[in-house]
Amino acid sequence: MERLEAALKQLVRAHSKLTEHAPITALAQHLRETQKALDLGEDDELPVLPQKPGIYYFEAKFKFSTAAELGEFGERWGTIRAKAHDGKIPRYYPSRVKHHLAALAAGKPIPFYLGKRESIADRIKNHVESLLASGTYALKLRARPHLIRDVEITYSYQSFEAPPTSYFGVGLIESELRKILNPILGKQ
Repeated sequence: MERLEAALKQLVRAHSKLTEHAPITALAQHLRETQKALDLGEDDELPVLPQKPGIYYFEAKFKFSTAAELGEFGERWGTIRAKAHDGKIPRYYPSRVKHHLAALAAGKPIPFYLGKRESIADRIKNHVESLLASGTYALKLRARPHLIRDVEITYSYQSFEAPPTSYFGVGLIESELRKILNPILGKQ
């Protein structure tokens, strides 16, 4: 029993280190500063990405600049209260928009989606190439050209050299990042 209690105390210390504000803020800044264009044309190949665990992040730059227009986009995308045709697309959260109105009005990119995965390469591929009928929970970007034709989507990521048994820590990092970035799509 003592060994378990000692391990739990170590876990508390690790949790505190993984969720410290300064490193999480620095990671959020890094993700925003290292955005790369995402070519979504039918014949465009995806970039080579790491087969490692990590965080990936999408931003979107819209051709419009008002909250009302973003709301219309969200309704077409599918809001949290809407019934999706297949239920496997991350929902739009209108309540998160208030964090991004100034950037939207200035024509700057805003946080679109944030996630974690044991293989960044596989997950970004899912988000781009999955078909609407796919049972995979993903953005399905190429399958929704009517929604994203006027949206510039970029991506970034941070991979980690972490053993599979520590992957739960990546989830803690993602949760803290979500509080800072407030992406307009996806679960909290």
